[in-house]
Amino acid sequence: MALNEEFESFERNEFEFWSFWVDKAVEEEKLLMISSSYFEEHFFNRAFLLDCNFESHMGALNSFFTSDYCVTINDSCNSFPAGFEMEDRMLVLEMKKTPQGRYSSTVIDDRVEEWSRVYLESFYGDTRLIEGTIMSVERALASGRVKLLAYLEGERIVGVSALYSSGKLVGMYCVGTLKEHRKKGIASDMIRHASSIALKEGKRLVLQTLESDSLLNFYSSNGFSLTYTKTIYTKKKGV
Repeated sequence: MALNEEFESFERNEFEFWSFWVDKAVEEEKLLMISSSYFEEHFFNRAFLLDCNFESHMGALNSFFTSDYCVTINDSCNSFPAGFEMEDRMLVLEMKKTPQGRYSSTVIDDRVEEWSRVYLESFYGDTRLIEGTIMSVERALASGRVKLLAYLEGERIVGVSALYSSGKLVGMYCVGTLKEHRKKGIASDMIRHASSIALKEGKRLVLQTLESDSLLNFYSSNGFSLTYTKTIYTKKKGV
């Protein structure tokens, strides 16, 4: 089963952004793959299927991945790959109702270490991966396609996000707020800022969130609508 060009452009935006964070990023026919020895979790060791022909990609998957990995498959494919376990579902959203109001977040490019620390503390609760994160963010900035957003309280960064521009899309990633600063409208502020940037560039703002994070209502209240869903399947090498 073939999938449409819109789906492929959304998937490529995500693949290209996370490619800055990994050791290897490879594109084959209707298959995108990333692999990291530093970020060992499945999210950074992942294959994006751009069609529904899962079995035809198994040779490439087996050759590329040397450790546990996951595959994302569009739910319209209605398939469950043998030998894989369902891990989660990803919701792919697009800004449909531009949020109104001012924003206080700002675009930064000279505080990468602090931005990286806030990102790690927001998502992991610690900064053990700081060295690799800084290197990844610096690579992303060097591409000229990435903008880092930061929400400051005084001089301190307490909320972060990253925008990646490709084709007709701006992808919003790494939306995080320090635990003690949540429920203050910081993420909503950064969404308004991101929406403003996408509007000025004449592009569509897109975002992806895990179903298990239960954030669909939050993003919907900030103008996003669900475009499609994809399921994450995990494969343990050697099993």
